[in-house]
Amino acid sequence: MTAEEYKSIWKKGVVLYGYDESGELATFKSGQSSQSESLSIVLARATLTTAHNAIAETATSSAINCVGYNSLFMYVGPFSDAQNWTFKIQGSLNSSGTFVDWYELTNTGSMVAMSHQCNAARGFTFRGVPGYIKVVATRDGTASTVTVKVQPFNQ
Repeated sequence: MTAEEYKSIWKKGVVLYGYDESGELATFKSGQSSQSESLSIVLARATLTTAHNAIAETATSSAINCVGYNSLFMYVGPFSDAQNWTFKIQGSLNSSGTFVDWYELTNTGSMVAMSHQCNAARGFTFRGVPGYIKVVATRDGTASTVTVKVQPFNQ
């Protein structure tokens, strides 16, 4: 949704949920001038983050802040050799919480792990990501290196 579409909806009288300046979840109601003037809508994408840089062994990234975003782009590559790696998302509701394997709902109604395996450069999209994630890269094949980049975004 574009900024202009948000403005159009806002003028019609709606309630929006977002994050205030301190990062806390807030409710914004149209027509309340003190809130409508301070409303900042998170659009598009966050900063591109390198979760793993040319790693050669199984590794878990540090926590990546996805607060305010509901989806994640993941780009894996380049690979130094065509060997399989598995990439999965672990999530937590806060940065110092326990990170667990994260699941998403499929079109068929079943839950599947946010995980993919490949041996060549690929891009993946995950929906329903929590506030903080870690990327676990597991080397399934013989020696090779890979780089993993992620970018939170709103869908």
